[in-house]
Amino acid sequence: MNIALIGFRGTGKTTLCRKLAKRLRMRFIDTDREIVKIAGKNIPQIFSEKGEEGFREIEKKAVEKVSAEDNQCIACGGGVALDNGNVENLKRNSVLILLEARPEKIFARIRRDRNRPALTKKNGMEEVLHLLNERRPFYEKAARFRVDTSDAVVEESVQEIIDLLNAEGLL
Repeated sequence: MNIALIGFRGTGKTTLCRKLAKRLRMRFIDTDREIVKIAGKNIPQIFSEKGEEGFREIEKKAVEKVSAEDNQCIACGGGVALDNGNVENLKRNSVLILLEARPEKIFARIRRDRNRPALTKKNGMEEVLHLLNERRPFYEKAARFRVDTSDAVVEESVQEIIDLLNAEGLL
């Protein structure tokens, strides 16, 4: 079985996934890194050259690839859950956990990261709120569990995930 962390950018998917994988002795996988490997370019370059649609096509290939393996903790890009095929691929052998955070926390976390291209013509907090509202139904439909990372220390969130999985007999 795999554990896949989904959710909006800035909710802590990569950070938590890395720690969770270490604690559970699983392999850490980041779908954004897989996309960069497949494309041979960084994410802003992919968006610049191929647009969001081209990026999502590469993302599908990356998700299909990582979904075929076991014993992994997968940090999914923020848009992975928007595609039903991605969700189906992941659900075959993964439990999907939605990481959430308050919009102002998300904005504070992502505003300094230049590796996150704008996805709309909106600015800053306006974009965060718009995309959160747009994506929330996809995230909630895909996820088996939800964890709020707004105020939690990383280790607390990792333990919360482990406790959720243990309670369901998944670990």
